[in-house]
Amino acid sequence: MEKNTKLMYILAIFIGLISSLIFFINAKSDEEKEAAKLSLNFEISFTIVAFIASFVIGFILGMVGLGLVAPLVSLAIWLYHAFIDFKAMKAVEEGKTPGFPINFNLVK
Repeated sequence: MEKNTKLMYILAIFIGLISSLIFFINAKSDEEKEAAKLSLNFEISFTIVAFIASFVIGFILGMVGLGLVAPLVSLAIWLYHAFIDFKAMKAVEEGKTPGFPINFNLVK
């Protein structure tokens, strides 16, 4: 179970929501299903928040003439996402439940 969960978090860094959804659909045990559900809720929540933040920050920076800085903001958001997923993978290695800063319970 730990190996699949670690793989899910590694893939989530690059393909985000899709990896969590695939692992949620194909989970064989209840533990895998719970881990995938936790990750899927985080990925959905983070996607929504990151989209809104990127749009708002990009709009504000564009209004003040710094629109070329907006891709750097998107890169910073992606790096933060990668850090959170890496931290979750490390928590799984240690046998702990990963904690996420943003996690709306959308998938029950």
